[in-house]
Amino acid sequence: MIQFGTGGWRAIIGDDFIRDNIQKVAAGVYLLMKEENKTDKPVIIGHDRRFLSPEAARWIAEVLCANGIKVWFMKRSAPTPLVMFNAKKHDLHYSLEVTASHNPAAYNGIKLFVH
Repeated sequence: MIQFGTGGWRAIIGDDFIRDNIQKVAAGVYLLMKEENKTDKPVIIGHDRRFLSPEAARWIAEVLCANGIKVWFMKRSAPTPLVMFNAKKHDLHYSLEVTASHNPAAYNGIKLFVH
């Protein structure tokens, strides 16, 4: 089961942090955007250097793009504050960062920021 906490969603890579669940999270973000009528602006997606982070960020971008959302994708690893700064600077509604933050290496996760 995918459950967001105060810092986003984190799971063990290969157990729950898998492509299918990552795409479900992305679909949920799209539904939130649609429900809040905030599909008019791009979403910025960043990731850290953790295993599977770049791939997970691409999978999220694919789902959002397939639903007509413009995505600004950070091609290189970027710390969470940089992603948030760019979202604020460009007056975006949402940003996502693929990271497990301080959790052990076996984990990865997704942080969603609503601006």
